[in-house]
Amino acid sequence: MLETNKIDDFAATLEEATRSTREGVKYFIEPAQGTLSRAKSKRHHLIFGRRGSGKSSLLNKLVSEFNLSRTPVAYIDLETFKGHSYPDVLVSILIKTLSSYEKWMETAAILPGSKQSFWEKLFGKKPTRKALDKGEVAKVSNSINKIKVELEHLLSEAETIDRTRTARQSLAKGGEGTASLDGPSSNLSAKATISKETEKEIVDTYENKKIEILHRRILEFKDLFEKISACADGSSYILLDDLYHIRKSDQAMVIDYFHRITKGTDTWLKIGTIKHRTKWYTTGTQAIGVKLGDDADEIDLDVTLERYDLTKKFLIRILQRKLIKFLGIYRPP
Repeated sequence: MLETNKIDDFAATLEEATRSTREGVKYFIEPAQGTLSRAKSKRHHLIFGRRGSGKSSLLNKLVSEFNLSRTPVAYIDLETFKGHSYPDVLVSILIKTLSSYEKWMETAAILPGSKQSFWEKLFGKKPTRKALDKGEVAKVSNSINKIKVELEHLLSEAETIDRTRTARQSLAKGGEGTASLDGPSSNLSAKATISKETEKEIVDTYENKKIEILHRRILEFKDLFEKISACADGSSYILLDDLYHIRKSDQAMVIDYFHRITKGTDTWLKIGTIKHRTKWYTTGTQAIGVKLGDDADEIDLDVTLERYDLTKKFLIRILQRKLIKFLGIYRPP
């Protein structure tokens, strides 16, 4: 009976390898050599892979690596927004992105390396860089919070918002009068126009759509992301996990907006998804989304029997790592 329990326990431990957890980051194994270094590079990436292929594990490993180097990173699980309609789904993802950056600024950005309850517990090691300047981080955090509150207010409003615009217009009323001009040689009279100004208030009612409001804020977001990168004197990253959970008709528009607000800001997108359930680029009157090879690169984690040797090595390494962990003799490097 005891032997059966041990086998069951090990089976449960091994099963963790197929699902990503923050704890599992300590035991991360690359599906192929160089995958992690590619994912960390300053380039937008679409990370393709079937369920259980390691997309979320890779993204969580990136979170760990960036936290240890005190690099600004925001991780968003898009399954949370499954079923949300556009543009509310975009507003919700933006809010979650800013919240994630705020959390990073309250923890990994400023906590001392001696804070073992944070570093050792979550990452198994100390940070590789000293804490950032609290004053500078606080300034950026306040800017993030201000925009986040405004987005939360926008999210609660109707998709089409009635606005009232008021303006004052000056109106001139003219009339004729007679004026006398005294001179040494003669008496002259002339007609002069006397004007009287009045004001009229003009009230104009118009519709303002959420997406139009978001488009007008693109430059504001770009400025914010530049500040986030600057406070850490480097790059920043946004990790969008499981894009396939949001409506396929909305996916390219969500990617397009994030691509526009991060372009030229040293902020890089890493998007995990299932390839055949994703629409990342559309063409029509104008292109929407990102074009692979031009705007972004792909990282394919679909390790299948087409690459049998690689698949075999990958699974054997997972089994070995899990067995060692189960026996209690593994210590993360």
